[in-house]
Amino acid sequence: MGKRLLLIILLVVGIGAGCGGGGGDGGGGGPDATPPIIMSGPSASGIDHQGAAVTWTTDENATSVVKFGKTTSYSDSLVSGAYVKNHSATLSGLDALTLYHYKVYSADEAGNRVSSSDRTFTTTSPVGKFVDEGWDFFEAAEYDSCLARFQAAAGLDPDNIEVLEGPVWAHLYMYEFEDCEAALEAALDVDPDRPDCLVAAAFLYQATEAFEEAITAAGAALAGIGSNYVFGHDSSVTDEDVRYSLILALAGTGDFEGALEEAMKLDASIEIDPEDPGTWGSHSTFEGAMIALIEDLRDRV
Repeated sequence: MGKRLLLIILLVVGIGAGCGGGGGDGGGGGPDATPPIIMSGPSASGIDHQGAAVTWTTDENATSVVKFGKTTSYSDSLVSGAYVKNHSATLSGLDALTLYHYKVYSADEAGNRVSSSDRTFTTTSPVGKFVDEGWDFFEAAEYDSCLARFQAAAGLDPDNIEVLEGPVWAHLYMYEFEDCEAALEAALDVDPDRPDCLVAAAFLYQATEAFEEAITAAGAALAGIGSNYVFGHDSSVTDEDVRYSLILALAGTGDFEGALEEAMKLDASIEIDPEDPGTWGSHSTFEGAMIALIEDLRDRV
């Protein structure tokens, strides 16, 4: 066996490293010099107008450091000395609608460190948060607080239709009809086909006896919402309520035949005939029969 082959065999079985006499570490292995490996991430999630969560994983337990800022100078940092594989840091106090840079670092117990490349995310506008809170207050019937949230949102995004339609409904439910109409006009100026706004318009104009406007709004609303409409912030409001509002408005103009046509869309079993007094029940006029029918429908819708 030649010397070259013998050397190879000795190295393979680990003998060569331990044949040097004294001064060895006794275990045949040197200190850990291998840095952790980032297995996933880093990524930013849960981003809103003032914060985000940064997460990543490593192949071994390691510390967690996130450096972040508006440039790659990374003006701020979060540090955790806990040795973990699943890393998470919550960044807070950020500016809205701003691009942020971030970079993560992890070091194992031997001090070996790994770092990621630069990543970015952009914070959102607080408008969405205000809108969500506004509707939460609306659904809780806390209309003043609802209006305050939408007003705050309007200060940031005055032409946002989602911001504009909230006050329409809040004022409507507070019976503040003049304010409701002003809010409605502003909303419809931005989006004249907004279904929820047209529904509110039908209710508003019928309640204020602006019957022609109510008929127009209700017709446009029904054309847009179909037959399975439920208002997202009050499930008691449906397409049937809109049609009933249309029936009331038609009757308000004296168009009882038009009101009958719409009523039969709510209840196909209605058998009133404008030309047949025998279908008017105990009423001497078609109009009287229709008024009674409309009153009856009120309890069914």
